[in-house]
Amino acid sequence: MKNIKQEIENLEKYFPLMIIFDITNVCNLHCIHCPHDDLLKRKDYKRTHIDPRIFMEFISQIKDHPLQFIRITGDGEPLMHPDILEMLKFVKSVTNIPINLTTNATLLNERMAEAILSLNIDVIDVSLDALYRDSYEKIRGFDYETVMKNVFNLLFLRRKYHSTTKIMVNAINRNDMKDEINTFARFWDKLADFVAIRNLHSASGSVNYDTLKIERESIERYPCPHLWKRLTIDFNGNVKFCAHDWYNCSVIGNIERHSFVDISNNAQLRMVRDAHLAGEYHKINICKDCIDWSSVKWDSGYEKIMDILKTNQ
Repeated sequence: MKNIKQEIENLEKYFPLMIIFDITNVCNLHCIHCPHDDLLKRKDYKRTHIDPRIFMEFISQIKDHPLQFIRITGDGEPLMHPDILEMLKFVKSVTNIPINLTTNATLLNERMAEAILSLNIDVIDVSLDALYRDSYEKIRGFDYETVMKNVFNLLFLRRKYHSTTKIMVNAINRNDMKDEINTFARFWDKLADFVAIRNLHSASGSVNYDTLKIERESIERYPCPHLWKRLTIDFNGNVKFCAHDWYNCSVIGNIERHSFVDISNNAQLRMVRDAHLAGEYHKINICKDCIDWSSVKWDSGYEKIMDILKTNQ
């Protein structure tokens, strides 16, 4: 805990290290570890993309902040956003903050790949989760050949156009996939700039994993690193302190109504942090029964990956 407090003191000077934009809630996949299908069943579900104007106005506010990176992703697939290219182009034109685009690659055909690579964004992160056809189609429910063709073509086009964009692939380390995940990592390590193996989480309880609860009951709880490292902004412009929150349980503001300065100094966020530091997780509804805190370690995280990729330029 002492080392964590020391790191927290440093992080608070630069909060946040990263901003995650969940720019859409529209997806074309049905991944078995994702709560998106349950989201579709809600009576209040509405296909929504973040307003590009609001997005760009907020980018203009943060353009000089020492962010380690901006991650463009979604409670869906970011390439489903009709203005994705204009949004990426705008970020690249007004700031030197590194950009990470996380995609399932289903829509990353030659035209889209060329367009994104021409912008020289910093990282394209492809979520695959499996190496072989049967397991990929079981987990992600999409045509394996289409996705693999898109990823290999992306790598080819990157070389062809001498793009500086780094390409990484990622997979979730599920108990039923451990052998294949090891092979996945060895295979892609020869081709991609980085291979990320992510820890499985429950999306703040949205996906039921009894095995996770059993595994993590024996781990001594520690303050959640997300509270000091990142902010998440969703497709409605809501700002959340929890990156795993699919149901607006951790909203502390909205970028259309609140400035970046107000959001980063939010009193509710400070109260949540204080509760974590005191070990009083029960005071925060979304945190009290959480099992996802241990999926992220203080000495690792997405920011460490971005550091590695930046160093390997």
